[in-house]
Amino acid sequence: KDEPQHAVLRLFSHALPEAGSLAHLSSTMVQRLSALLSRTNSLRTCSLALQSLSGIAELGPALVQSCVREAAEGLLSAGRCLNSAQLNGKVTTVGSLRDASMLMQAMLPVLAEVKAQLEP
Repeated sequence: KDEPQHAVLRLFSHALPEAGSLAHLSSTMVQRLSALLSRTNSLRTCSLALQSLSGIAELGPALVQSCVREAAEGLLSAGRCLNSAQLNGKVTTVGSLRDASMLMQAMLPVLAEVKAQLEP
């Protein structure tokens, strides 16, 4: 059963490509998504939040670059969430495997922007 925040995150991640330009978004969105990743232990919430952050990284990389520390912390939190879910045997259903797969795919665009900012 989806929580209300899942519906909002799903809508946001699907609406990003339609938005075209992300000039109207502020770095606050990156900070809030990263904070959500740090607060939750839900694999689905992590997956959806990271998908949204990934969409921002792909369409508006400067927003992620302006909050590189928060984005890096969000990535680490998502990794911990995935590890915790796997250790606790929660990645056994089709839905949880899909969430895990989508989370790992969503890491790549965010990681690329974080890496670009942190490497000398």
